Amino acid sequence: MLTRILFALLLFLIPFLVYLGYVKLKRRAGATLDSEEITPWLMLITAGLVLATAGVIAIGVFFDHDAGVVLRPPAFVDGEIVPGGPVEQPE
Repeated sequence: MLTRILFALLLFLIPFLVYLGYVKLKRRAGATLDSEEITPWLMLITAGLVLATAGVIAIGVFFDHDAGVVLRPPAFVDGEIVPGGPVEQPE
């Protein structure tokens, strides 16, 4: 679950990182930012949300998960962590 959240967060941050790189390259070249080039927050947030949403949908569509499978969570038994996994159901 945490990996999916981090993946979505990374996708959300990509437009901001690209814009930061653009600004750094422009400043290194000696150019100054015009008033029209002030940080386009709305566009960056929208692009980040679109990328994050598309990524979450892609994970749900392309990664295999069986419908109806009952999962057993990890448990702490006799001082050891027993990993979770699918519960075998009698047919």
